[in-house]
Amino acid sequence: MLWNLISDEAEDAQLWSQLSTAYFAQEKWFDAEACVLEAKRLSPRDGLIAYQYLQTIRNTQKTNRVLEEIKALKLLFPRNQSIALILAQTLRDAEAANRVVTAAYQDYLSMANPSDPGYAEARQYLQNGN
Repeated sequence: MLWNLISDEAEDAQLWSQLSTAYFAQEKWFDAEACVLEAKRLSPRDGLIAYQYLQTIRNTQKTNRVLEEIKALKLLFPRNQSIALILAQTLRDAEAANRVVTAAYQDYLSMANPSDPGYAEARQYLQNGN
């Protein structure tokens, strides 16, 4: 259904984003990546699309490439808590040094509220180191 909409509204970043989300839910990572890349091309300053892109490439790219993309988007969106969270999670999953992961989670917590996704995870990491 979304493909039919996109054929009529090919320049709508939100439609591409929705299609990417549908592929992501089905774990069709490369299809999700292709669609989110188009959404990102059409709306490069959209923080939600940037976060969706990072979530997706964690499944398609090597860790060092993901970290490069996160760092670049962190410069573009310095106060985006979702990007700060995905940086911390990626570093943790890559088994980066504890001090590096701790700093990333602290950065996330400086922007987050207790009700935000990842807040409890960050607090737990800072308390237990894992």
